[in-house]
Amino acid sequence: MITNVQFKNFKKHEDSQFDFSGGLNSISGANAQGKTTLLKGVLFALLGASAAGSKEHIATRGSSGD
Repeated sequence: MITNVQFKNFKKHEDSQFDFSGGLNSISGANAQGKTTLLKGVLFALLGASAAGSKEHIATRGSSGD
């Protein structure tokens, strides 16, 4: 079970931490706040870049995308 996710300089998340409780958790927020990035980051950590999409989806903050 994933209980905590922390991002440093990952797309929209400069320094973000998310804590999850046991059971069902929901992720909500306004548009363009990083909800999908959170899910793609978890996929990337668990399954690698191919599961999270193309490399443009996993670029870090401030990177040129190369």
